[in-house]
Amino acid sequence: MNVEAGATADLDQFNTSTGGLAGAGSVALNAATLTLAQDSNTLFSGTINGSGGLVKDGEQAVVGGAFAYTLQQGGAQDGSQGANDGNWYLVCHAPDPDTPPVDPTCQDTNSCPPPPSTRYSNGAPVYEGYEQNMMALNKLPTLQQRVGNRYFAGTIASDAAATSGVGAGAGAGAEQPGIWARVEGAHNRLEPSTSTARMKQDINTLEMQAGVDGQFYENDQGRLLVGITGQYGHAKGDVSSMHGDGTITTDAWSFGATAT
Repeated sequence: MNVEAGATADLDQFNTSTGGLAGAGSVALNAATLTLAQDSNTLFSGTINGSGGLVKDGEQAVVGGAFAYTLQQGGAQDGSQGANDGNWYLVCHAPDPDTPPVDPTCQDTNSCPPPPSTRYSNGAPVYEGYEQNMMALNKLPTLQQRVGNRYFAGTIASDAAATSGVGAGAGAGAEQPGIWARVEGAHNRLEPSTSTARMKQDINTLEMQAGVDGQFYENDQGRLLVGITGQYGHAKGDVSSMHGDGTITTDAWSFGATAT
């Protein structure tokens, strides 16, 4: 098959087999399959166009879920280096230009290198970082951070009551409910030692919290303090990876109870 410059060979959904493909024109598959002679000598130069418009490492890629596939000629179907068999494969492996050619007899000498790493879509690092973005908002300060040193305040109240004689007896020195509010901002840098998509992430958080804590019960063994809390949080995460970059924005509202 020879396609002249400026012309397009439209397969129009018909599967086609040909002994060779030449020329400077274009081929439109349109959901068809084009089979070429497997003589291992065919040279291709051009652009592979897809509806997704995703380019990975300078090559047009097809996204399937969390993975990205590029069209590669020759080699083994699993992406490893091998004899050029002339076939075309959709390969889901990231390129490694520093990998030397593999000895065809490496299996006999048990010296084969590990298989190439998986090529993920540019959305995979963002999906992986979303959990950390939510966890940055899923926390509550300690009782000490919420209402301060309540034992110190209770001791002062108890001493004052004993000195004046007011409030002596049962309930003297009992702590009053503490109403509190907090605003907190933080920056976190995450560089996990193990990551599926080799991602790194910067997370900026802003949290506004409010609540009330008070003494519910007391005996000679201690005190039981209970409270109710409400909070709003906003987190923005910037994810970077060799597979792609992205931004995550999360807003969270919560209402809960505490016991200490």
